[in-house]
Amino acid sequence: ENLYSNEVGEYLKTTTGWFNKGNGNDKYGFAALPAGYAEGSKNIYNVGKTTEYWSVSSYNSLNALDKTLSHEDKSLHNYYDYKSIAISVRCVMDNQ
Repeated sequence: ENLYSNEVGEYLKTTTGWFNKGNGNDKYGFAALPAGYAEGSKNIYNVGKTTEYWSVSSYNSLNALDKTLSHEDKSLHNYYDYKSIAISVRCVMDNQ
């Protein structure tokens, strides 16, 4: 199993909270919640249906790569989004 498996999204999603039985099994303890995303200060979309995480990869000055999980399938998707939208980040502690 690796991050390019068709089922990796299922392994990362929580076991509850996802729309239309789109829950995962949280095999890795990542516990991805369906937080959705925001545009502007009042427009929040897809809560319960998707979650997106910024990656470290920038495409250009306006866009960056994000990793997206959806209630619709078990995959981890790659998209380039505008850096101006509000999506989740995941902080990782370096134990060195």
